[in-house]
Amino acid sequence: MSIKDGKLYQKPIQELTSLFGTAQIIDVEHSPSFQASSASQFKVAFKGNGQVLWNIRAEKDNPGLVIKVDLKNQILEVDRQAVFPQVAEGKDERDTQRRLHFELTDDILELEIWIDHTSFEIFVNQGRSVLSGRLFTTETAQNCNFKVEGNVTVTGEWHEIVK
Repeated sequence: MSIKDGKLYQKPIQELTSLFGTAQIIDVEHSPSFQASSASQFKVAFKGNGQVLWNIRAEKDNPGLVIKVDLKNQILEVDRQAVFPQVAEGKDERDTQRRLHFELTDDILELEIWIDHTSFEIFVNQGRSVLSGRLFTTETAQNCNFKVEGNVTVTGEWHEIVK
């Protein structure tokens, strides 16, 4: 953690990068869907004024972790309803959705996401805000899908986390 301009920032420790496999470029314009390992780190920048729907750890009948980016209204939503079990039959007492208002930095939203078999952590704009949670998916849930609406440029890369 650090303090910058009177605000608290949280970032992953630098030593974690020693766990990275080879960097893979995220090219949403030409390949909006790709396979990523179940333990991955994503670093993605969004620029424009539209919306992006991003599914991580998705599979055929399960959208996985759903991240919605609304650049115009500066809202980030994370929905883990499809990857978090119910408390009991018929009860829906789960805290499965997170919503965050963010400020753009130089007209860009930056997300750094660490995800593994049972958890995720999303660092927003270099750690100015952080969203964390648990998720439960199968080993085969490795699809990543981007759907862009409006004027948005998405750039980034991801790494498999290797042991």
